[in-house]
Amino acid sequence: MTPRRQGGSRNACGPGGMVDARRYEWLDRRRTERSSFVPDNLRKRNFDNAVKRYNFLVRANQATCEVLIEYAVTLELMGDYSGAVSQLPRIEEKLGDNSENLGNFGWLLADLGMYETGIKHLERAITRAPGLKQWQRALALILSEDGQIETAANYAKELTEMNPYDGPMWAARSMVESLAGNYATSALEYAEQAVEQDPFGFNENQALAFARSGLGDHVGAIEAMERIPEGERDDDIYHRCLGHFQALVGDSGSAVESLREAIKITDPAIRPKIFALHGVALLAQGSQDEARKSFESGFTARSAKREYKADDELAFALCELGSGRTKSGISNIQENSNKYRQMRGLLSETSALLKLMQNCGVAGSDQCITSIAKTLDTGSQ
Repeated sequence: MTPRRQGGSRNACGPGGMVDARRYEWLDRRRTERSSFVPDNLRKRNFDNAVKRYNFLVRANQATCEVLIEYAVTLELMGDYSGAVSQLPRIEEKLGDNSENLGNFGWLLADLGMYETGIKHLERAITRAPGLKQWQRALALILSEDGQIETAANYAKELTEMNPYDGPMWAARSMVESLAGNYATSALEYAEQAVEQDPFGFNENQALAFARSGLGDHVGAIEAMERIPEGERDDDIYHRCLGHFQALVGDSGSAVESLREAIKITDPAIRPKIFALHGVALLAQGSQDEARKSFESGFTARSAKREYKADDELAFALCELGSGRTKSGISNIQENSNKYRQMRGLLSETSALLKLMQNCGVAGSDQCITSIAKTLDTGSQ
């Protein structure tokens, strides 16, 4: 696995992108450690070819546990939540004690919103192979996504103490602190430690960007993202994060272009978050009709059959507001701001996007801002 992917802090946060893309580092790790045809198709987003290859392996009686996991990941990336879940019993039958399969399965379960079992499988993978740092970093981030902020922070602290020169480990620790909203007290410090180890690393600079943005330095956030080498930028996470920060700094034109690029190359499973951001940027640009279409696209992408993460839920709520579903949008912001009150960074980020929507006259955005502010004030007492 390439160093930039190992940090797991490609995890992106909120609608802008802090809590999300471990799936990509999984695919890249598979690409560099295996010559398997299936992951190569996933990396290139050739989903149809990946499914055909899986069917061939089944017919040839070669559907190993590894292949089954890859197929479930394919379905999940395609947005077929039910199809991915249907593969889980078959995977468990063949799982055994292989640390790589345990870790990949834990990753998949977490991506499907099944945190409890995902965490257990990652813990088993770490027990079996304590030297595989990607599982340790993934576990810290998954714990934070599950709302176990204090546990995640303590675990990330242990990891950096054991690996003081590991940039991606410091990046993961910084992202946990950013999710908790601890930008000034720790997130920025840990991100700077990460960048000191690798000044041009993807994970390291993404962590620095979110820490800076959380402190209101959106220009500094853009500068951190732009330090990432050109060859590392052909990826929706890069464009989504950059577009997010460009929108916050007021450069709506660049934000629209960055997010349009992200939509073109992202996977169906996570497109709603980008539609929410794209809608906000289009509003700021004055493209009201296009903005409404983007919000509508994000809203209609929701499936009643799957579990969604905190950042997904808040992105859907933004899409509800932006598409004119004011009452339900307000209700969902209020419900989720209370539900995810420990994720102060996520709520602060959502509030910043709501302020852009408020400036553009989106009905209900002021009430949502007030609701989040009350939640944050309550949590700080």
